[in-house]
Amino acid sequence: MAVDGVRKATESVDTYNVIHDVISSNVTDPLTGRASNKFIFSGFPNPNDFLSAKAGPKSWQYPIITIEVGDITRDPLTVDSAQTISKGTVDVEIEVHARASLERNQLRDDVLNQLYSNASELANKACLHSMILLGTTNDTEYMGEVKVRVNKISLRFSRID
Repeated sequence: MAVDGVRKATESVDTYNVIHDVISSNVTDPLTGRASNKFIFSGFPNPNDFLSAKAGPKSWQYPIITIEVGDITRDPLTVDSAQTISKGTVDVEIEVHARASLERNQLRDDVLNQLYSNASELANKACLHSMILLGTTNDTEYMGEVKVRVNKISLRFSRID
């Protein structure tokens, strides 16, 4: 996806793409040991595909990482009528879905490590500065009879542009 920057007009999509690029290039699938974007999505896949076609071509497998851009706030920094410079925040929620707690925790740690170690890339490409970890939560869900461990990572970025 290689995004060179985030524009105000397409802030949500561009923010998703930049974070997706960082994660998919550096986070490895515990099953294959390779970095891949095949398990990173913008939303959770259709559960009916999993339940009705477990071994079919439409089925999907765990682990799954979803990236969702949430609330975006913006305040003007200039007094001109065009408000050419503004500051704001971008909230992002990343969910890690896995079959085992160990796998979930490993992926969560990998995601956070990559975001922290690539903070300068996020700042340069997307003007996403000062990443704040708002919190993480663990949960257990059931997909049919399959027990799934979920970790939700809530982040907030500052943005000036």
